[in-house]
Amino acid sequence: MEYRLSISIIALLCTVNFAFAGEIWVSVTGNDKHAGTREMPLRTVAQALKQAREWRRLSDPAVEGGINIRLERGIYPQDEILFLRPEDSGTEDSPTVIEAVEPGKAVLSGGIRVTGWKPVTDFPAGLPEVARGKVWVADAPEIGNRILEFRQLWVNGEKAIRTTWLAPGEMKRILDFDTEKREIWVPTPAIKGLENESRLEMTVHQRWAIAILRVKDWEVQGERTRVTFHQPESRLEFQHPWPQPVIGGEKGNSSFTLGNAIRLLDRPGEWYQEYPSGKIYYWPKENVDLSTTEVVAPVLETLLEVDGSLERTVSYISFKGVSFEYASWNRPSLYGHVTLQGGMYLKDAYKLAVPGLPEKAELENQAWIERPGAALQIRGARQINFSGCTFKHLGATGLDYEWAVNNCRVEGCLFTDIGGTALALGAFPAGGFETHVPYMPEDEREYCSDIRIANNLITEVTNEDWGCVGIGAGYVRNMTIEHNEVSYVNYSGICVGWGWTPLDSGMKNNRIHANYVHHFALQLYDAGGLYTLSNQPSSEMTANRIEQLGNAPYATNDRAFYIYFDAWFAHQLELCVLRCARKWYHIANVLHTRNEEYQTLEAKTETAMRTRSILAGIEIPIIKFLIHATCMNLVKQFLIAFLTNRSADDFANAWEEHVGALHCLVVGILLHVERLDFLWIVGHDDWTFEVLLNKISFVLAAEVHTPF
Repeated sequence: MEYRLSISIIALLCTVNFAFAGEIWVSVTGNDKHAGTREMPLRTVAQALKQAREWRRLSDPAVEGGINIRLERGIYPQDEILFLRPEDSGTEDSPTVIEAVEPGKAVLSGGIRVTGWKPVTDFPAGLPEVARGKVWVADAPEIGNRILEFRQLWVNGEKAIRTTWLAPGEMKRILDFDTEKREIWVPTPAIKGLENESRLEMTVHQRWAIAILRVKDWEVQGERTRVTFHQPESRLEFQHPWPQPVIGGEKGNSSFTLGNAIRLLDRPGEWYQEYPSGKIYYWPKENVDLSTTEVVAPVLETLLEVDGSLERTVSYISFKGVSFEYASWNRPSLYGHVTLQGGMYLKDAYKLAVPGLPEKAELENQAWIERPGAALQIRGARQINFSGCTFKHLGATGLDYEWAVNNCRVEGCLFTDIGGTALALGAFPAGGFETHVPYMPEDEREYCSDIRIANNLITEVTNEDWGCVGIGAGYVRNMTIEHNEVSYVNYSGICVGWGWTPLDSGMKNNRIHANYVHHFALQLYDAGGLYTLSNQPSSEMTANRIEQLGNAPYATNDRAFYIYFDAWFAHQLELCVLRCARKWYHIANVLHTRNEEYQTLEAKTETAMRTRSILAGIEIPIIKFLIHATCMNLVKQFLIAFLTNRSADDFANAWEEHVGALHCLVVGILLHVERLDFLWIVGHDDWTFEVLLNKISFVLAAEVHTPF
C-alpha cells in the first residue's frame, strides 16, 4: 500500500507540472514536425499558433495556466501573413504570450535577401557617366511565379535611397500649374532623356501632405517643362481643394522633386529597379562589399493580421520582446498617392460649387479616404498587447489598431525607420463615408477605446510619406497616451481626433500626458507637436514637453505650432494665433539657439540657455501666458494675461491675474514659472486674433485643461 501511494503522488505531481507547462518552443533550427518542446522546437510561429489553437480546441490541460510561445534568437522569414483569428484567443486566466527568449533578438521578417551582386559591365541605357564602373547589379528574387517589385531596400540595416534627382529632402519650386489641363510646369532639370523614363515619379510638397505622382508625359520647352500624370492620381491631385496641391505663398510656390529613373542614379547609396526585368542597380557606399553585405528587399506589406468581429473578438494575446521588421509599401507604384492628412489617401475628392452639408454649413471640401497599409493590422479585438517590442524597417504604418479594438496596451516599444505613421489607432472612416461627417456608429463597440500607449520611443519615422505622424489616433475614446518620446518626424508628433467638426462624434475622455515631443515638422507645416481635431469632451493634455519645432525648408509659410487645436477649438476656445520673435507663429525657442534666427536671445549655447544666469539678461517686451485653467464647453472664450516689460528673472514670481473672459467659467488660475525649459505655442486654424496679437514675441503656456 505504501508503494502504491508513492506512485500516485508522483503521477499527480507530473500531471500538475504538465498542466502549467503550456510552453511551445520555436527556433530557426527547428522543424514544424517536432513536438514544440525546448529540445525539439518548431520552425515557424505559424505552426506554434496552430498547436496552441489545437490545445485550446481540445481543452488540453496545458492551457490552464496560459500558453507561452517562446522564440529563440534568430530571424524568422514570413512568406505569408501571420493570421490570428478568434480561435487563437486566450482568456484572462489563460492568455497566449508570444515572447522572445532574448528581447529584441527574435525577428519576424517580411523581407528576403538579395544576392548574386556583380559589377555592371554592360551599361544600361541612361546610366549616368559618373556612375559607370561604380554600380552593381543583381536579379530581383522571384516570389511564386512573379519577379518581386518593391520601393524599399535595406543595406546592412540602413535604408538605401531610391533614385532621386536632388539629395534626399531637397526640392525645387514649381513654376506654374493648370487645374483644368491637369498639368504642372517645372524648371527643366539639367538631365537629358527624362522623357524616355517610363517609371518617373514626381513628389509634390502640399502644406501638410505630399503627393506621389506617376509621370505620364514629359515635354521640355526650353527652360520650362510641362508634366502630366497617370490616373487616378491626376484627377485627385487637381480636383481636391485641401491641401491645395500647388499653391503660392510668401516663400514661393509649392515644391517638388523627381525620382525612380536610371538617369537619376548618380550618387553612392542610391538604387534603382528596372522594369520589367526586375534588375536591381545599386551604387554602394564606401567600404560596402556586396559579396558579404546583407541586402534585404521587403516581400510582405503586412506581417501580422489580427481579425475578429464584434461578436467574436480576438482576445488575450500578448507579444513581448519580439521585433517586427521589413515590410513594404507599394501602392504609390500602382495608383500614385494623394492624401488628405495623416497619410490617409484619397479615393475621391472635389470642391463643392455651392458649399454646405447638413452637418457643416460652410463645408466646401468633399473627401472619401482610405487608410494606408500597416505591418501589423488589428481589428475586432481586445487585450492584444505589445511590450518591449521593436518595429523597424517598415514601409508604411507600423502598428495599427484599426477598428473595434479595446483594452489594449503598447508599452516600452521602439518604433524607428518607418515610412509612414509609427502607431495608428481608431477609425478614419473609409469607403462611402464622407470624412467631414461625424462618425457615429450604431454599435459603440466599433470605437477603439481604453488603449494605453506608454513609455515608447518613436523616432525617425514618416521617412517616405512625410505627411504621416508619430502617433495618429482617429475616432477614439478613453485613450491614454503618456510618457512617450516622439522625435524626428516630418509632420506632427501626436495627433488625436478626426472629422473637422464641432458636433458630437463619440470621441471623449482622451488623455495626453507627460510626453516628450521634439524635432517635428521637419519637412511639412500646418503641424503641431500635439495636434487635436474636433469635439472631444472630458479630454485633457497635461505635463507634456514640446521643443525643437522644425524649420520646414519648403513651406510656403511658417504656420506650425507646438500645440495645435484644429476645427473644434475654432468654435469653442479662441486660444491664440501668435506671432513671435521668429517671423511667424514660432516661439523664440531657447532650446533651439543654434539656428541663426534665434540669436536675438543672445544665447551662448543650447545647453547654457537652461541656466538662470543667461535667462536673467533676456528682455521680452510682451509675454502672453496661457494660464492653468479649466473651461467648460463654452463658446468664444478668451483667456489672456499679459506681463509687460519684465525680465526673465521675474518669471519665478507667482501672483494672481485678473483674466477677462467672454462666456468662460474659469475654475482655477495658477501662474508660476521657474525657468524657461518647457515651452510651446498653442494654436488653431481660425485666424481671428492675428491682428490683435501680432506683436507678441514670446509665449509661455502652463497647463490648459479643456475639452479639446
